[in-house]
Amino acid sequence: MSQQTAYVVKDKRLTLTGDLTVQSISKLFKNNAWVGEGVIEEIDCSLVTSADSSCLALILFLQAKAVNKIRVYALPEDLSGLIDLYELAPLLSASKS
Repeated sequence: MSQQTAYVVKDKRLTLTGDLTVQSISKLFKNNAWVGEGVIEEIDCSLVTSADSSCLALILFLQAKAVNKIRVYALPEDLSGLIDLYELAPLLSASKS
């Protein structure tokens, strides 16, 4: 991934950083086996500078693979708006802070 976009997986927590667009998210999907394994329990978005609907698709995909609701922290405003628009709040345990 580029220097502007990165991720770290540690202890079932996914930390996302930078600009999360369809290009960076598609690379993440293609290059990481953990994406489909249902191992993520928390997602930290505190270092995300911008995100589009592909980032929301990643979160929903990971949620579909997970046993319990994934906790999403520091959700960016762009994603909060999409979650509200598509009425997805019941599927996620998300907070803006």
